[in-house]
Amino acid sequence: MTRSRMLLVLALPLALAAGCTTLSAEDRALLDRAARLAQEAKNDASQASATANRAAASADAAAQAA
Repeated sequence: MTRSRMLLVLALPLALAAGCTTLSAEDRALLDRAARLAQEAKNDASQASATANRAAASADAAAQAA
C-alpha cells in the first residue's frame, strides 16, 4: 500500500467519527428545549412538593384539633 493510501485508510474512520459527534443546529435547539422543559418540570415539582407539605401540615393540625 502506498503511503497516501495508508494515511487515507487511517484518517477516514477518524473523520467519520468526528462527523458523528458534532451536533447540528437543530440538535442543539432540541437539547436546549429539553433542558428548559426539564428545568420547568423541576420547578413545578418543587412547587407541588411545597404545596403537599403545607397540606400535610394542615392535615396534622386538623387531626390534633379533632
